[in-house]
Amino acid sequence: MDDDMSLDFLFHDQRSLKKSSNNLLTATVKPTVPDPPSLTQEVSLSQAFKSTADVPLSQIVKPSQQPASSGRRRPLFKAPFKQALARDKDPFFRSGHNGQERNVENSRRFSKEYDDVTIEVSQQATQHWQKSPRSQKLNECPDENTYTNTEDYNVYENSADFGTTSNEPYHGTLETSLHRDRPHLHTYHQTAETSFNDERHSQEDMFGTQTPLRRGTRDCNDTPRSLHIQGITPGGSRTDISKLRPVAELPGRYRNIFNFPYFNIVQSKVLDDVLYTDTPTVVCAPTGSGKTVLFELAIIRLLMQMGGHVTSNFKVVYMAPMKALCSERMEDWRMKFGPLGLECKELTGDTELDDYFELQQVNIVMTTPEKWDSMTRKWRDNKSLVQMVKLFMVDEVHLLNDSSRGATMEAVVSRMKTVQASMVRETNSDSPSLRVIAVSATLTNIEDIAEWLGSKDEPACFHKMDDSHRPVKLRKVTLGFPCAKNASEFRFDLSLNYKIAGVISTYSENKPTLVFCATRKSVQQGAATLVKDAKFIMNIEHKQKLQLTANSLRDSKLRDTVLYGVGFHHAGLDMHDRKAMEELFLSGDLPVLFATSTLAMGVNLPAHLVIIKSTQHYVMGVYQEYSETQVLQMIGRAGRPQFDDTATAVIMTRMETKQKYESFLNGAQLIESSLHEHLIEHLNAEIVLNTITDISVALEWIRSTFLYIRIMKNPKHYGLPEGLNKEQVEKRLQELCLKNLDNLEKVELVKMDEDHFVTKSTETGRLMARYCIAYDTMKQFTNLTGKEAINELLVLLSSCKEFRDVQLRVNERRVLNTLNKDKHRITIRFPMDGKIKTNEMKVNCLIQAQFGCLSIQDFALTQDINKIFRAAQRVIKCKLNSFASDSTVTLLRSASEFGE
Repeated sequence: MDDDMSLDFLFHDQRSLKKSSNNLLTATVKPTVPDPPSLTQEVSLSQAFKSTADVPLSQIVKPSQQPASSGRRRPLFKAPFKQALARDKDPFFRSGHNGQERNVENSRRFSKEYDDVTIEVSQQATQHWQKSPRSQKLNECPDENTYTNTEDYNVYENSADFGTTSNEPYHGTLETSLHRDRPHLHTYHQTAETSFNDERHSQEDMFGTQTPLRRGTRDCNDTPRSLHIQGITPGGSRTDISKLRPVAELPGRYRNIFNFPYFNIVQSKVLDDVLYTDTPTVVCAPTGSGKTVLFELAIIRLLMQMGGHVTSNFKVVYMAPMKALCSERMEDWRMKFGPLGLECKELTGDTELDDYFELQQVNIVMTTPEKWDSMTRKWRDNKSLVQMVKLFMVDEVHLLNDSSRGATMEAVVSRMKTVQASMVRETNSDSPSLRVIAVSATLTNIEDIAEWLGSKDEPACFHKMDDSHRPVKLRKVTLGFPCAKNASEFRFDLSLNYKIAGVISTYSENKPTLVFCATRKSVQQGAATLVKDAKFIMNIEHKQKLQLTANSLRDSKLRDTVLYGVGFHHAGLDMHDRKAMEELFLSGDLPVLFATSTLAMGVNLPAHLVIIKSTQHYVMGVYQEYSETQVLQMIGRAGRPQFDDTATAVIMTRMETKQKYESFLNGAQLIESSLHEHLIEHLNAEIVLNTITDISVALEWIRSTFLYIRIMKNPKHYGLPEGLNKEQVEKRLQELCLKNLDNLEKVELVKMDEDHFVTKSTETGRLMARYCIAYDTMKQFTNLTGKEAINELLVLLSSCKEFRDVQLRVNERRVLNTLNKDKHRITIRFPMDGKIKTNEMKVNCLIQAQFGCLSIQDFALTQDINKIFRAAQRVIKCKLNSFASDSTVTLLRSASEFGE
């Protein structure tokens, strides 16, 4: 066919043709690799695929808008997706092939939506295609962004009037939507093979209707699928593609949960263990490789076992370290599993009396370790409900390594195993009723996690995927900067703000950049400094979008930076502003986003470039180096599978620590237990549950923990000398248990006989477990006489460990000092000496300010007040219930007087 006739052949005037089966326009699925065009035109599906008897051809495709002659023109079928930006709308894409400047003005586009489908007819100058041969791989082209995660379609037309028997198809691409941590739809391609011996004469098109095939053409579903899977099997081979498992392998009612035809290589490798067995499973795979799908397969496995009948007699628990992750899963799974009859509920707040009642009709629960810990500490009072949990899913299981929160996660999982063992003993059943699935992106010693989650009768299986399974290849760069010996970390962090613009210019390739900072102040300062050094506005349209978003923001500092294409995100922002930044960044309209390091475990905001600005963060009043796990989590955000084949992570650190991070990136950190640092609180909780009744049972409980596994392999980390055998290590563990039990007895939290064979909980110990109070706080209670003044009680309350997460920030001191002492304003009732300089003084000041109804405009301080009062409520309830003497009356009288 003549090149100049190719477009007319597809979009010709059909008014002169007879309506017959020989004139039907059919779409045949024949995947191929499209060469990326740079200019596109759009015509509506209604104009291209139906009779145009009432519409002149000139209104469909104007001659002046028709593309230049090219043998490689092809239509592009695209389902709408806000992230798959056309390149002429992409603020980061400024050049085409060979670095040539693209002329967006010459791109003539017109479109009309029809049934949520848009057809784009690609055009490209002939000389350009000579520079981009068809044999060139898609992932080698710098402009592949629009084509990643797509499936191609070829369009044929059978028309005797045109007198052609050519089998050369028009090539097109179908793009589908993407989701966080889901397997991205891969690019499958093959040659346009045809067979003239196929007896079938019809096929099912993309809309599910049977359409006749051209005579002599066969349905391409018989043709082997693609040889290339974008970002997972570079270069693709038939061996690789044969390893992929189709979604069609699932029963029909569950296929709509997944918006892709094949599971990726990670999911395919794990599918048999997750979907066809009840074995506990641990998976370590890179960020963005679709680990969340494994949880969904485990849920499907449970539903299949129940025959598809959904009742309220079973529970599935999803546990994640961040409330943001729970909210994300809640929104996603409610849409996916709701049509199947499953009820979902997010349970992340502090303990409420009606939590158990609300869970009666719920099937899937999203929760945090702390919340589920408080729930399961009373599981024997609600035994039937807890025993309904059939599937326990742990996201980001590497949190075990966290010194403050890891112990809670470990205790919760060990407790669920205890519940399972108790059920097995009571029912005399051989098969366990609880299955545990755990995933993470950073697990070096995954075999230890598997050993912990498994049992003697049924060991857990584990799968560890290296970086070769990353959807996007990651380049890691460490930059060292000089720092004066007497310079503080604050000043060093401040100096890095002036280096950010150069790093972005060097490594971003004009694509989205995510900058992690240690503190909220560092986040704001970094964004404010960057907008002075560089502007990230592409065109007038982009500027208008930023202006529109900025007008809706409540934070004035954020509004100022967003106008220049730079935003910031931290917990101190209003929820509306945070959501706006997330949406703007995900849509591609915010080139640079500064965020605190906690975002690495929260909402997924993937970027082409990730920068870690300084490797020290502020913890408990001092600067500490990030743990290796934290660094890996942050750099794991680099890479946008739907756009990129490669990504870059840059670590900005001191010159003297540069070598450390270069070495560390080539190795990995072992996950260790932190249970020994909080053992006394968890021992008391198990005693209250009657899990532990004497010292021998306490040692048996220790054997069910991750601590036991790691202390056997790495005793030095836990303060034990090396070279000890198993009996010697267990003896040390027994001594540790005895020491903690003695401390509990001294504060009258437990009762024991002289031989430590009988251990019972006291009422005070039960209150400690019920309200999740720290041992040091309970110890302070014993020093109360009931004669303390209100200000003395405030000082005591403010020093409780329950407020250890409340940090004093530099930019808050002026507001707090004004609340404490100011001649021209109403201040707190009991002002403190000097200036506010400790976390305890901040807690004291905010408690009094709230009771005194003093106005506080700082949103971050308002958040801290909410956090303080949630914890204070637990502490006060425990205090008031733990005294059965006249001191209680005094405390109540003092509290009442203070409240008035």
